[in-house]
Amino acid sequence: MYKDTNRKILEEINSLGYLERGKIVGRNMHCTTSVTSLGSFYSKTLEKDLHIGLKEYKSSVGGGIDFLVALELGLVDKIEQEIPYVLEEFPLFHGICIGKEGETIGVITEDFSKSGLYSVNSINEGDKGFLPREIQRLLGKPLYDKDLATTCFIVDGKRRIGDFGEFTLGRSEEREELSKSYFYNILEYSVKTNL
Repeated sequence: MYKDTNRKILEEINSLGYLERGKIVGRNMHCTTSVTSLGSFYSKTLEKDLHIGLKEYKSSVGGGIDFLVALELGLVDKIEQEIPYVLEEFPLFHGICIGKEGETIGVITEDFSKSGLYSVNSINEGDKGFLPREIQRLLGKPLYDKDLATTCFIVDGKRRIGDFGEFTLGRSEEREELSKSYFYNILEYSVKTNL
């Protein structure tokens, strides 16, 4: 299950002891979100090298990053249950990055660019064949192709899904339901670092 594998990978990252900021490998169109490379490591869990990215937000995230990541992990669980063949397009790991003073820095996740080796290209609404319609059908959102396009990227010729915001919008009850498996134990899905 993604939940267990994700937790094991985050534990491996925690055991590294030190992470170093590299270059910014991605930014959204409005420059309110950036992804910085934090290098790579060999994961015993997946038996391969994994690249670490730090997603940071310029403005505050509604409900806080803890709630955001709980929502996003709940979404990944739903995808795994309902349309598991899409799961391989999601980040291999995803959690909260906590600084040395206990402050929440951002989201620690897979760096799709592999430390800048591959370009991460946005999809636009005209790229109909790349839009994740299967997720849109499952969730009934987002309604518009321009919003659906913001959720995914093309990396090395493959679609990757890395921005879950449009999939997690909704009524507060709906969001609470999606996040409930993670919100109260979100620290299990966190990395404490020197950053």
